[in-house]
Amino acid sequence: VPGAETWAESSRNRLIELEDMAKKLLDDAVGFDIKQDFVKEVELLATISSEFPKTKTYEAALHKMIKLKSHPEAAGYIELAQAEALEVDNKLLDASNLYKAIATNPRYEHSVPALKAARKLDDFNKNEELRNKLKAEMTAKADKEAQPMLNLAKNYLANNKPQLAIEKLRQVIEKFPDTAYAE
Repeated sequence: VPGAETWAESSRNRLIELEDMAKKLLDDAVGFDIKQDFVKEVELLATISSEFPKTKTYEAALHKMIKLKSHPEAAGYIELAQAEALEVDNKLLDASNLYKAIATNPRYEHSVPALKAARKLDDFNKNEELRNKLKAEMTAKADKEAQPMLNLAKNYLANNKPQLAIEKLRQVIEKFPDTAYAE
């Protein structure tokens, strides 16, 4: 194919450029780690994971984030960045659940991530369009997951295992509270 070599070389050069940009961000993140400025470190690592997923540096950034989760000061920021990424990916139900987990986690009580997560939940509740999207996501997830759980509960009853059936029904109610399956 005419021009294929030029195109391939251009693509290789672009990948090298992206890798270099990601490495620079990772080096900066390491600098913030040394200074124990976890907010900036998490921001840079989150940028690498969202903007440079096809680079080798991406794996190093993810590994660093996992290690950072052991620091209580940093863990909340990491989870907040994960929730924000879910929201950007339009996975509103997962984002909402993670925001709620951050806001209610006693480990993060009175922290900036907990306050930001609570504010995001308020935004979700006040925005009718977001509420409708969340409801649609919840219904779709319930349609996919709740019926098999209910069938399993029926099987437990049919096999004289009422405690297991009750536990499975509780799971449905907890996981899908505002759906017809919970009724």
